[in-house]
Amino acid sequence: MKTFHLQIMSLIRMLFDGEVESVYLSGDEGEYELLCHHFPLMGAIPEGWVQIAGHDPVPLRAGVVMFQENTCIIIIEEMDSNKAVGQKAEMDAADPTKDRKRLGSKKEE
Repeated sequence: MKTFHLQIMSLIRMLFDGEVESVYLSGDEGEYELLCHHFPLMGAIPEGWVQIAGHDPVPLRAGVVMFQENTCIIIIEEMDSNKAVGQKAEMDAADPTKDRKRLGSKKEE
């Protein structure tokens, strides 16, 4: 399994610090996925979510991402927790893989 080091922090706390296989996010130039040994980049992140493979998504109001030497650092402005809950529900409702997982689990019961 190929991984890279990811740190997600706000100005007041560390939200995530560990090894991951991939990170999916929307940037200032569209959506992209970061994988091990990704080309170096720096960019702005609009309001939304940072999706981390195998972990809970991290909501954000805005942020900056930097990937260099197999390390990704994301500095964010945290989203109000009430807004994050509402957006998470919308994201889950729009995610077709969630429906497949639910349907699959019903067949197995």
